[in-house]
Amino acid sequence: MVNEVKSQIPILSPVMVVIPASTTQTISFPNEYLGRAVSLLISNLDATNVATYQIGGNSMPTLTLSTGAFRSIDDTNISLIKVVSGSAGAVQVEAQVQLFAGLK
Repeated sequence: MVNEVKSQIPILSPVMVVIPASTTQTISFPNEYLGRAVSLLISNLDATNVATYQIGGNSMPTLTLSTGAFRSIDDTNISLIKVVSGSAGAVQVEAQVQLFAGLK
């Protein structure tokens, strides 16, 4: 059994962003939510078209999310994600954001 003091448990803030159809949006977790995403769920709500996403800026590869699919990314530190939704549906991004020290 692990004994943790309440002050040792990081505060996580739930965040949800819905990106409308035919939209490109970059989410900067430090600028918009004052922390980094430690867990991320990307859901393509478009049943016709794929969506794409890119984590960490232009130097990282662009990944594809199939129609109606989702991708879960856990136990990481994500500062930036760029999402391009398909023309027939939205993309939903849900994150657990760990606030920067001093913002608890």
